[in-house]
Amino acid sequence: MKGPGFQVLGHGCPCAVLCVELPLFRLTGRPSRIGADVPTAGRKDAALAGASLLTATVMFGAARSSRPLRRGRGAPDSGSLRTRLFAQDESGWDAAEVAEDESMAPLDRAPLLIDGKLALTKTTFKVTSPATGNLVGLAPNVSKVQIDIAVRAAHRAAEAWGAMPHSKRRDILVACAGLLREKLEPLATLQTNESGRPIAETRIELMVAAASFENAGRLLNIEREDCIAEDEDKRVVVRGEPVGVVAVIAPWNAPIVLGWKPTAIALACGNTVVLKPAPQTPLTTLRIGELLRPLFPPGVLNVVVGTDDTSPRPGEVLTGHPLVRKVVFTGSTANGSKVMEACSKDFKRMLLELGGNDAAIIRHDCDIQSTADALFKGTFFNNGQTCCAAKRIYVHESIFDSFAEAFASRCRRAVLGNGLTAGVELGPLANNVQLKHVTELVEDARKNGARILCGGGATAGPPGDESSNTGLFYLPTIVVGIIEGTRLVDEEQFGPVVPLMPFKDDAEAIRRANATTFGLGASIWSSDIETANMLARQLKAGTVWVNRHCEFIRNAPFGGVKSSGIGRSGDLGKNDMAEYTEVKTLVLAKARKVVVAPLPAVPVARVLIEDKAQAILRQLLLKIRVQLRKDADAFEAATREAVRTFPFQPMNFRAAIESLAKPDGPPCVLVSGLPVKPPSGQDGAAYSVSEALLIGTLGLLGARAFAYGSGPSRPGEGALVRELDPIEAVGMHRPGRCWPPFEAPRRYFRPEEQVAEFVASICARSDSEKSVSVTIVDFTRLCDAASVEDLDCLRQSPLAFFDKESGRRSERVTVVCDSQVVGMPPIVDLRSLDRFEPEGDAAAVAAYNRVCEVAGGICESLELNSGDMVIFNNKRCLHSWSDGVRTACLYTAYASRAAVSWCGASALCGITVTELDVPVMAKLCLLFAALGVTYPVDGPRAILTVQAERVDSISKATAIFQCEVRSCGHALAHAAPELCSNREIVLAAVNSSCPEAFWSASEELRRDRDMVLEVASLDGLALRAAAPELRKDRALMLSVVARNPTALRHMIDELRLDRTFLLEAVRQNPIALLQVPDPFRREAAIIRASLEVKVPK
Repeated sequence: MKGPGFQVLGHGCPCAVLCVELPLFRLTGRPSRIGADVPTAGRKDAALAGASLLTATVMFGAARSSRPLRRGRGAPDSGSLRTRLFAQDESGWDAAEVAEDESMAPLDRAPLLIDGKLALTKTTFKVTSPATGNLVGLAPNVSKVQIDIAVRAAHRAAEAWGAMPHSKRRDILVACAGLLREKLEPLATLQTNESGRPIAETRIELMVAAASFENAGRLLNIEREDCIAEDEDKRVVVRGEPVGVVAVIAPWNAPIVLGWKPTAIALACGNTVVLKPAPQTPLTTLRIGELLRPLFPPGVLNVVVGTDDTSPRPGEVLTGHPLVRKVVFTGSTANGSKVMEACSKDFKRMLLELGGNDAAIIRHDCDIQSTADALFKGTFFNNGQTCCAAKRIYVHESIFDSFAEAFASRCRRAVLGNGLTAGVELGPLANNVQLKHVTELVEDARKNGARILCGGGATAGPPGDESSNTGLFYLPTIVVGIIEGTRLVDEEQFGPVVPLMPFKDDAEAIRRANATTFGLGASIWSSDIETANMLARQLKAGTVWVNRHCEFIRNAPFGGVKSSGIGRSGDLGKNDMAEYTEVKTLVLAKARKVVVAPLPAVPVARVLIEDKAQAILRQLLLKIRVQLRKDADAFEAATREAVRTFPFQPMNFRAAIESLAKPDGPPCVLVSGLPVKPPSGQDGAAYSVSEALLIGTLGLLGARAFAYGSGPSRPGEGALVRELDPIEAVGMHRPGRCWPPFEAPRRYFRPEEQVAEFVASICARSDSEKSVSVTIVDFTRLCDAASVEDLDCLRQSPLAFFDKESGRRSERVTVVCDSQVVGMPPIVDLRSLDRFEPEGDAAAVAAYNRVCEVAGGICESLELNSGDMVIFNNKRCLHSWSDGVRTACLYTAYASRAAVSWCGASALCGITVTELDVPVMAKLCLLFAALGVTYPVDGPRAILTVQAERVDSISKATAIFQCEVRSCGHALAHAAPELCSNREIVLAAVNSSCPEAFWSASEELRRDRDMVLEVASLDGLALRAAAPELRKDRALMLSVVARNPTALRHMIDELRLDRTFLLEAVRQNPIALLQVPDPFRREAAIIRASLEVKVPK
């Protein structure tokens, strides 16, 4: 055989194939070979026999014979291809008595799982590999009596399993997930042996099954009750209760996902399960059942399997059993109708996922090559033996020929072979039934005038792999010149064959795609996203993809319309709860409401800023402004005098602010009469004045104010002070707990140490007299009024929260936690019930709802007018704003006395200056605001900027500012020109993890070779700010790479895509290979160059 192509069943088709048999493994992970006699008639026969003896020995149970299995009598011989294709039973397996084959060790049979025990059967049937024809193992042939015992055992266990607390059921299912992950490799190998699928796909199946156990256990809680109505006398709730015994009948094409995922969901919902895998691929399911047996109480999980040549068949016995209350069936539409008929006799509930004939519509504006590559996966995943694979492809007539050639080219490059071989994309068809069905459809299309563009037949096996000689390998086949009315278009082929048909316009494509009795999936492929999304809504299918196909979305419901099925499941949410539970409505009587004795009002400290104090401060400011033109010493002296004088005017200002941080202090302080509008004749904005007031007041608390982002682009975005978002203000909350959005991996709420300690808000609306109200819940009063038992329950039982607006569930968090500050009340982290729905232990959810009810009865309100500022201690109270916040100009700042990085922001007060300490700067900021003086937005940094510009002693200002940029390099953006030309200051700014600061450096520095080399050595991102001519300097850039190899990614494309430059770069520093773009990183010359570096002794 020469070249990559080979002849198949008389039809020439070039197809690049690579398949080298790998040793298979026992479940223990050790390689195993069959100990059968090897023929020695000739070298060729010996080689062939030796290759065919590689198989997997399946060891079930605790005590097993160490003797490996030999090939059964049904193994293919060296006869003709036709004989090998159809000599076996067309069902894909052979039934045999154990006693008839003396070579079989009796204990090497796979057991059933019934009532918590492993059970053997009188008869077994062989399971052979569709890739090699070798025997994989003996499967038990369950009897009708054994199925009845399994169902009755499940029925007996149902009540106790359904009544088990959710937390215990969850722990069992999570343990199942861990065990599947631990045994992933041997189970994936076994599944590949019996199904022929590439091992990469079977690994994914097992990972999905493991995730299904874990997620179902965590998310599906039948203890949760939804209140739909409530008044003084009654409370109406809806909850789900277990159905009972669920029969899960899984198909042979994806037995792990389609068998164990519904099993996990059913178990999580409190049901017991009898799982029946298909007889073609039962061994992995049986082995998983054996592994999971110790984790479940007897009868909760049962696994049975049998051949379909008995009467009645095992599936018929299950669906007809009176104790089975729900049937989950995945399979063909014809068998689905039989299941529906059987279930209708005693009104069993059903979930049917049946066949599909998915259409893919390729519009004229798609990217032909990328679409062909992506659709190849969506069409031939699992060799086309997937219910939602693309089975009809409609291509716009303007690109039909181009797309057909690109698609055929991709099919010809497909790698066929044994699924255990690395790099294999497509395995064999599962059995002779499928081969016969696919062959008939292709021959029928050929007779009706269709043309085979590529593929078109089966092959004995990939070249060079004589062990894969079952004849079940079918080449990826594309058929053109075909229309509706042909079997290949109208029926579900369930194999690696797909018809391509042209269409004229979108309306025709939609009409033809919908003209089928199926409706499982469909897809639209286009670069016009808006049009594609619009067309997707017109397709009649359970799932419609845009620019993808056969892609399963986690936590999305799956199912079909028309004859493709009944029901939706897989979302691990409301659909699964509806499918696997019985909905019960409870109209509950309410006990007489306990009237809580009124407690003293919230002790809010109130401060009024007097006009006299503002006049005194205005005079002091004028003196300071005069001193600004002299020297720094006079400036500082005047500043200190202003700060010394200001706290005494008004007298209670300082005391009220400082009391907020004391354990016995008020939950909030209200300051009235602040000047939010600058004096006439001066430029300014409410935002700048409000920022000074908020940051200055928080500075008096000795706190560190935090920003929302890096570098303010406009007021409220990335600045130290932001305008309050109406979404944030609605409902009880503690700012900083879950807003702004915080989505670290699997996280929704911030840890307590990262929650702001103080929150200050100011009403800066000066054009209206209408007030805005804020409601406050003091934790001290709440803990006095709430039940001690409820608070202890919430301390011990964490709750998760479902966000109704975003559709996400949070991690579990403790609602009540004791403060680390002695004398402070516990922190009660309530959420708005209108938006956040609590989930968790039923007792904890009930306690949470009662505490929320108490909070609503003890809350107090404050009215804020223009010029009013309220400062909350965020560790001792909740608050919520009225709807008026939507029209009020309400600015907010967050602060903490601990130096904690929060939400990617930097601390305001992270500066240490001997002559001008932090409290002075913060208080001066407040002083500026009280006098209505306009200044740059960055507050204290602006003082240093002004000082550098107006004070003769530049060296002293430079020293102060250098301390600032070491804390935050962004400060360089607000520096005076003299400071931006200082090399030490610029290097300090870049070195403070702020390479963007180099953009603020003077043009002279950005053109300086030595300076560019220095900053790029600190952070390669700073290269982007260097002068263009320096970025093109090859010698300079190579010097940069020698010092900092990561800088290569920030260089111009002219160098990054230059092979010669890349060779020199990796020779300078081999670590730079990690930054080489993908097209070049795999080149042998560049890899060798990275190894040529001489390491000094």
